Amino acid sequence: MGIYPGSPVRRLGAGANHLTPQAFQPLVTISRGGEIESYHSVAAVMVAGDGRVLHSLGDDSVQVYCRSAAKPFQALPLVESGAADRYSLATEELALVCASHGGEARHLEVARRILSHQGFGPDDLQCGTHAPMTAAAARELIVRREEPTTLHNNCSGKHGGMLLLTHHLGGDPLTYLEPGSPAQRAILAALARVSGVESGKIGQAVDGCSAPTYRLPLTALARAYARLATALADPEIDPALARIGQAMTRHPFLVAGEGRLDTLLMEAAPGKIIAKLGAEGVYAMAVTTGREPVGIALKIADGDSDRARTAVVLALLRRLGLLPESALEDLDQHFPREIYNRRKRVVGQIKVNLPDNWGIGRK
Repeated sequence: MGIYPGSPVRRLGAGANHLTPQAFQPLVTISRGGEIESYHSVAAVMVAGDGRVLHSLGDDSVQVYCRSAAKPFQALPLVESGAADRYSLATEELALVCASHGGEARHLEVARRILSHQGFGPDDLQCGTHAPMTAAAARELIVRREEPTTLHNNCSGKHGGMLLLTHHLGGDPLTYLEPGSPAQRAILAALARVSGVESGKIGQAVDGCSAPTYRLPLTALARAYARLATALADPEIDPALARIGQAMTRHPFLVAGEGRLDTLLMEAAPGKIIAKLGAEGVYAMAVTTGREPVGIALKIADGDSDRARTAVVLALLRRLGLLPESALEDLDQHFPREIYNRRKRVVGQIKVNLPDNWGIGRK
């Protein structure tokens, strides 16, 4: 019957995406007074460049929406089609196309540059508006009594890239988000190539920025990132994908922003890690610091995109030995596992309870 008879979770689990509680492993505990107060469940998988599953937690075949973790592959047709060269996109601009940026001044500057290559402007972006994701940038707008624009949207770089791709392919800029448009068809084909999932079997829905978002098995998302890692390690294997990876690793600030996990991880291992968040608890990494290039993908079952997701990412990297302990200790300072009250006193802890032997050795 399931643990929630008749609930939406159970109904979804009975369908195509298998999003049942049983697909996830309860790993993250939130304690207070020495007792567990809350917990988060996780599914995660690490895949080698040749597609082998090296380690997994929960059901690694669970279907997940990639959300913004798909951005490096949504940018891929911009390079493969020749559009990036036609419009002389700088490496910084390509990095922002892959970004979930914080809406800081540098992000806005690069977003404007992307649009200017073909005479587009902020009004051509169909991503909508929201306050900057970086708190300082959001406060600055409030102090100035200014409203956020489409440029502040964390996906503005991606949308700028889609507009350029649309123009390059002879499409209509007014319909660049339509699944049947030339740009979106090219993006779907690119995602199918790197994930190993046929395009007709990739689920589609509408993302928060109004662009298509894609549903894949978690293993397929990790496989795409493993291919990105392989290209980063040896650009001759896939020059277009390598160009995407190099742009992101050379400009980690543009991919996210000040104090944000994606940026800090890439700065901790320059040129060796690509880190990319996705909404609703998704995270993916391409890592070349170990014995072979790997892709890692994870999903927090309840969609947590803060305390649990960050803690799991750092715990996995630590257990797998993919970052030096000194770098992880620096990251721990940015993302403490202690829970503080309003008087700055420690009252609880966030703990990731990985199985004792998980990540030891290789399958």
